[in-house]
Formats: sequence, structure tokens, C-alpha cells
Amino acid sequence: MNWLFLSLLTAFSFAATNLVMRVLSVNSENPRAFSFVANLWGACLAILIFFSLPHKSQITASKNIILLIILASIIYGIVDRVQFYARKHIEASTFAILFRTTLIITFLSSIIFLKEPFTLNKLMGTLLVLVASILVSYKNSKIVIEKKYLLLTLLCSTALGFGWIINKMVMNSGFSPLFFNVILWAGVLPIIYLPSIPLKDLKRELSLGSWKLPLLAVISATGTYAQLIALTLADASKVIPVSSTSTVLTVLGGVILLKERTNLTKKLIAGGIAFLGVILLR
Repeated sequence: MNWLFLSLLTAFSFAATNLVMRVLSVNSENPRAFSFVANLWGACLAILIFFSLPHKSQITASKNIILLIILASIIYGIVDRVQFYARKHIEASTFAILFRTTLIITFLSSIIFLKEPFTLNKLMGTLLVLVASILVSYKNSKIVIEKKYLLLTLLCSTALGFGWIINKMVMNSGFSPLFFNVILWAGVLPIIYLPSIPLKDLKRELSLGSWKLPLLAVISATGTYAQLIALTLADASKVIPVSSTSTVLTVLGGVILLKERTNLTKKLIAGGIAFLGVILLR
């Protein structure tokens, strides 16, 4: 399959995930319990995909790759936990802007550590996607952030950027993307769960989420798997920026599906800028 198609599929999947999570989070009473239940559904679906699709890639790995896989699970688990506390104390639009540093970390790391070729098209395409993401998130208001929550957000975005680089390193080793997908979903569960979450909270989130939770799992697991496959076909410095257009697609999806028409012109301009970025990256 074409890496660009898979990267765009990832972007649309992540955007749809954000929209579904936006709907579900309104009723959620325990964000950590919600995250655990959502990831548990994702892990179950990843296992189903693993046993349903043929896979020729290896599921054994060297010690270094095993360590990277463990590190990736820890990173994603910590990011899942910490971002909830940061989101609680930082306005959503401000959080989205700060979180875009992930794209910068990933781009620079792929050039420096993975020795991927640096081109002007890559740089301009990445910058356009970054500008579009910031544009749709920016609000004309005074930004006041406590230092510790600012640091938490930057820690999350930096860690996620390195997590994506680890994904690329694991995929470069020939490790099975199907099996890695299972590990990524299942590996974060203990980190999210400990210390234990009350059973009544888990049951409440399952009840509140209803059929939307398995839908969320289908969309999320599809996006994660598509991104892993894309990373086997192209540079991380191309795949990740295209996948990151999910921020813009989420906002445009909110306009179409949730009737969020505030600052419509700005959102449409951001969509056009992101599209130009993808054209340069293809």
C-alpha cells in the first residue's frame, strides 16, 4: 500500500477518535478509568486484528528492540496518564498548541537519530502542517499557565515525539506491525491502571460509553496500525507530519458533524494550509 494513503488514513482515524472522545468525555466521571476502558477495548481489537490478518513479519526480536518496545509502552502509558492532569488545568486550545511540539521533536529526531534525508520539501511541508495546527487551535485570549502544568504538557509532547521515533526504529527492524500494535495497546494498561481504579468506576465508564467505546477502539486501532505500516514504507519525517494533520481534520470534522461554526474562515484557511503541506510531503 502507498505510505501517503496510510498516513492520511491514520490522520482521518485519529481525527475521528478525537471527535468520538470529545463526545464521550462530556459524560466521563473518571478520566483515568475512561482511558483504561478505552485502551482495553483497543487491545482486544488489536488482538483480533492480529489473529485475523496474515502476517509474514517476525515476532521475535533482538534485546535492543525488546528494550525499545518496553520503552515505547512506558512512554505511551505515561503520556496517557499525565496528559489528563495537564488538560484539566490548561485550556484545550492552549494545550493543543503546546502539544504541537511533538511534530518538531519527531522531525528533528528523525533527521538526527535516524539519519533520514533532509529536504526543503520536507521542511516546508512540516512547517505548513505545524502552522495549520496552531492556527485552528489559537484563540485571541490571554494565556495564563501554571509552570508545572506547562512543563507536564511539554514533557508529554516531547515523550510522544520520541515514542513515534521508537515506532519507526522497531518497524525498521522487521518486527511484525500486527504484533507491535497489540503490544502498544496492551502495554499501557498496567501503567494507566496502577494504583488500582475502583471497579465501580470502570463499570460506570463502560455503561456510559456503551456502543461508542468499541467504535472508538475500531477507529483508534485502525489508525495506529495504519501508521505502523506507513512507517515501514517511508521516512518518519514524512509519515508523522501527514498523520499530524489529524488536528486540522478534527476541527473541520467538528464544523461538519458537530456544527462548531465559530471562526469558520480561520478553520477553512488552516485546512487549505495543511493540504499544501501534505502536497509538499508526498
